[in-house]
Amino acid sequence: MVTINGRIINETEIKYLEYMGIPCSKGKWWIDGNGKAGRLNKNNKPILSSLSERLIIKIPEKRRNDKNQLEYHINITLGELNWDSYATHAAFRKFHKLVKKKFPGIKFPKLPTPIVSSSNILALEGYLKTVLQYNSVRNCQE
Repeated sequence: MVTINGRIINETEIKYLEYMGIPCSKGKWWIDGNGKAGRLNKNNKPILSSLSERLIIKIPEKRRNDKNQLEYHINITLGELNWDSYATHAAFRKFHKLVKKKFPGIKFPKLPTPIVSSSNILALEGYLKTVLQYNSVRNCQE
């Protein structure tokens, strides 16, 4: 059973979250409006994850570049470090192939499809947050 903020999540919701790249493990979980999340302890108190406290990924907008390709504005904050750039879905595909090849022992989530919608942007944010939870991926120089 998966419980988020006191609510039992049904199988359809679990499959949707996993499709968006958000892993669902059995247990009691919490999430706040800023995307911070973690497990609850036996007394239903949040267990703060240092990474979830420090890793923030936002895709606040999208635009067309000079080649008329859709680009996503990506902002990643990890502690005091901030990375801000634009990337096309083709760049996401290239990144996805690279991390799968470079780290074959890690089961990465499926890359969301390039549909332009608010739910797809949330899915891309979730995908990046899941992939970047791994130190080896974050520290990769490629």
